[in-house]
Amino acid sequence: MGRRIDLHPRRKLRNPSRHLRSLANWASDPCSWLPENNTLENWAYRFWHYKLPVYEKLVSPHHTTPEIKTTVAQSLLDAAGNIRTSTLLRRKFRVACLINPDDLFESEVTIFFDDGYFRTFLPPSEYGATRKAPFTISTEPATMDLVRAWGLTVPNELVDFGGYLISAYEDGEANTSRAMHHWVFAEAGFQQSKPF
Repeated sequence: MGRRIDLHPRRKLRNPSRHLRSLANWASDPCSWLPENNTLENWAYRFWHYKLPVYEKLVSPHHTTPEIKTTVAQSLLDAAGNIRTSTLLRRKFRVACLINPDDLFESEVTIFFDDGYFRTFLPPSEYGATRKAPFTISTEPATMDLVRAWGLTVPNELVDFGGYLISAYEDGEANTSRAMHHWVFAEAGFQQSKPF
């Protein structure tokens, strides 16, 4: 199963149920797609992530349905929950699932090796704006509950840290704003895996 960009957006998606079955199989067996243990043991970066491994058309606005989006988001949560039960990691880490409900293709399962860096992904408690020429970026807490709205089941290993809306505006330009929701599901604390 691979991640594929949609090069023909007007063509109809064929057999979405086959894509969803493949995604469910992916979520149930993280050992088949996580890197070798020695790769993650020696990983020099603050995180390792695996983007949603689907054909983009499956989750693109013109072809997807609310049912498909719910199934895809649930598979991401299940995959993140199943990593904790695997024996592939011995370093300290936190498993997370970062879901972008407005553009599911950008969603991912993430393993954070730096807890401070993980905390930069958490939703803000109030509105905030920063300016980085030529853009102004604002964040604010989400006004909806993704779990209830989509009927998701959060695995016992994960906590719903909530969501936020991030908006970017190009300074001095009209109608150049882009807004997207982001949701964070992760383990409650920084974990140490058991050695083999």
